[in-house]
Amino acid sequence: PLAVREPEISGGYLLAMNPYPRERVENSFTPVGGVRFLMNEPEFASDDPTDDLGTAEQREYITDYIQKTENAIYGENFRDGDGIPYTDYMDIESAAKFWWLQEFCINEDAFRSSSTYLYKPRNGKLCWGPLWDFDIALNPTMYADTFNYTQMPWLDYLRKNDPQYQALLRRTWTELDPILDKVVADGGVID
Repeated sequence: PLAVREPEISGGYLLAMNPYPRERVENSFTPVGGVRFLMNEPEFASDDPTDDLGTAEQREYITDYIQKTENAIYGENFRDGDGIPYTDYMDIESAAKFWWLQEFCINEDAFRSSSTYLYKPRNGKLCWGPLWDFDIALNPTMYADTFNYTQMPWLDYLRKNDPQYQALLRRTWTELDPILDKVVADGGVID
């Protein structure tokens, strides 16, 4: 059965940031803030007639959900026009961990390629991940001059403006720091 109503329509989406205009328009969208997303699953257009394509209702659901998330991020007190906080739309734990791991790995593909994924499970919040595409990571000669090179306006805005997200980044760092120390120590995984 096609997903056209709750709860089925609420999940099973895999999105990627999509800075490349070569993708089919039917499979991408751009919320008001300008971050372009590619809908990997479900697709809404394909050259393969055997592909299971998403419904118009699914496309409307996920594009509306992303727009509400963005509205809440940039809204007064980090809430959308209905008073719903962005934390009700987005899993900020996954966002903080995703951000730190991309930054630690100096990943040139992070936040500016279609290798930056987000997913939304059924009845769940928008999550950051899975991690992907580290072929040019850990290479400071390819990295920009500044450490915090985030090009995802949502996370950059929250990092600079939201005390709750700032506190979460600090707490997440204290959790990751000892793990990373072991990984980069002499004889560690990244020695």
